[in-house]
Amino acid sequence: MRKCIAPTLYGELNSPGQFLALTELQFIYDKTMPERLAAYKLLACQKYNLKVFVSVVYFLPPAADEKVQTAYHDEFMGQLTQVDFQVIKLWKMEARQVLSYGNPMLYPFVPLMRGGNSEEVIRKCARHIRQQPQAAELEAILAIFASYVLDVKTIRQIVRWEMPLVQESPLIQELRTVWIEQGIEQGIEQGERKAKIESLNQILTIRFGVSLGRFEMQFRKLPLPLLKDMVEIALTTTDLSSFETELAKFSNS
Repeated sequence: MRKCIAPTLYGELNSPGQFLALTELQFIYDKTMPERLAAYKLLACQKYNLKVFVSVVYFLPPAADEKVQTAYHDEFMGQLTQVDFQVIKLWKMEARQVLSYGNPMLYPFVPLMRGGNSEEVIRKCARHIRQQPQAAELEAILAIFASYVLDVKTIRQIVRWEMPLVQESPLIQELRTVWIEQGIEQGIEQGERKAKIESLNQILTIRFGVSLGRFEMQFRKLPLPLLKDMVEIALTTTDLSSFETELAKFSNS
């Protein structure tokens, strides 16, 4: 999952210190990230004729053998290209410190931070969120990210998980869109069926802790349209048993 946020202008209009801030959100580490961020920066510089500060926010740590890059570096025929960017790792951030900032837009991401995987901290996030005008959407997103660190039964005791809201929320739709886009991009290189199966495996692993490949044989038997439906279900279902029920229906249809 990745999403590039539109550049944000900082500084007074036409002032010497004016610059653009460009941020990319990534759920899972992407090896092509350095090249892409370098391209974003250069295109933004050309389009707006301003300095550009680039950063990327990672939600989950990469595999043990993966190193998160903090720059794009290339040498070719004596020519050197170097583009640096800021890397923000949510799992390295202290949950209690982030809560002290008092920014409600950060609360849904606290479960992914250091010390944010406890029931006490997530309850505190929910209490703060309910005081906000956009509480319903923020709480729904908190429930999604909390499901990566707590069991569904506990989450239901802490937050209000309303399926119509989860399916209709613009913020949830945005998360769903970028996740599906990842599958489409992989499909261009590896074949759409394989990409959908890989996306399903990743989503189930992240949301419910399912071992990779647990449903592989069942997925392989499904036609592409049903695999697309299963991706949608995996993103919105409240628990693993509900997903398994839907998968059984599709497998027997």
